Amino acid sequence: MAAHSKLSASGSKKWMSCPASIRLETFYPAEEKSSPFAAQGTGAHALGEYCLINKIIDVDTQFGKIFEGIKVDAEMVSAIQEYLDYVNLEAEGSDLFLIEQRVSLSRIREDMFGTADAIVIKDGVCSVIDLKYGAGVRVSSYENTQGLYYAAGVSMAYGKRYGIHTYKVTIVQPRMDNISEYEVTAGKLQQWIENELRPAVLATEDPNAPLNPTVDGCRWCKAKPDCRAFSDFSMNQAVQGFQFIKPEPKIKQPDFITAKQLSILYGNLPLMKMFIKTIEDKVLLDLQNGKTVEGYNLVEGRSTRQWKNPAAFERKMRLKKFRVGDIYLPRKLISPTQAEKLLGKKHKLLEGQIHKPIGKLVVGHDNAKALPTKPADDPLAGFIFNKKEDQTL
Repeated sequence: MAAHSKLSASGSKKWMSCPASIRLETFYPAEEKSSPFAAQGTGAHALGEYCLINKIIDVDTQFGKIFEGIKVDAEMVSAIQEYLDYVNLEAEGSDLFLIEQRVSLSRIREDMFGTADAIVIKDGVCSVIDLKYGAGVRVSSYENTQGLYYAAGVSMAYGKRYGIHTYKVTIVQPRMDNISEYEVTAGKLQQWIENELRPAVLATEDPNAPLNPTVDGCRWCKAKPDCRAFSDFSMNQAVQGFQFIKPEPKIKQPDFITAKQLSILYGNLPLMKMFIKTIEDKVLLDLQNGKTVEGYNLVEGRSTRQWKNPAAFERKMRLKKFRVGDIYLPRKLISPTQAEKLLGKKHKLLEGQIHKPIGKLVVGHDNAKALPTKPADDPLAGFIFNKKEDQTL
């Protein structure tokens, strides 16, 4: 297994926001087994690296193969194809193209390094491309500390040699239909290194470094379940989000939340969900380890009945003259991606047969992708809202 830097690029949002997190995490053992989601991400990265190194254009040629213990399925083929298409387009006519390149920030501290998925230098512009296979949290490239960390390493190694004047950080997150780009000049990057990165590194070495909880910084911190600062921060944010809800002795008009108040509440949801999940996991783990959580204990959850030996049951049913259609659910038609794998992308049988319906509407931040809407009939129109409380938000 590859070595990891304590002050890693992937963990930079955490330790730059909260320098004390490095000290607190030393009390937690390294995870022996990664989550299924992390394992999927590792397999997807390995597939992408393999295709780029071996100049494989069509990822569907790798369907069904195993990478880092993960079998390549149709969803992974589609996602990595999008990543490959972006990287290969960026790399055309490049002065330097590096894949899974280790970058060092030893000029700041000896043990600082990371591995960038792809680096492209062309005409004085350096593109640092980071593949995110996850589909749970949308990642933005805007002031992304992981991408800027890699860019800083590139600037130290190649900045003068290739006359790099602009650095572009790109997040490719295919399963969330997200390609996010952020550009910074070489001068601005140097300012970030000196004014933010270097001071944060020094702060992690301070035994009295402060705890500074944030939503993104705490997300992957091992100490989060036991961290009082995170708990207090979450509760305070919850209280602030609901501070406009105050009991009134006499209510003459219905007091509904305003659009601005709704926005504040919605903005706090990621933190609230993370806090609730952290508490749920912590209580379950403590009970499993024999610790006491007053008022709670372990009980058996709901489960569904299963066949002990599906193959043996099938044989018994077939001996009784039951047909396959009687004992198996109806077969499902293969997906367009699987059909392209079977027939080839440009096969005549596929012409006019595939379409991409409009996706399920979700709430997002990207104004560029905002869908046009028309004002709906407001059932609360005509009600008078609490003007005084609304002005405080």
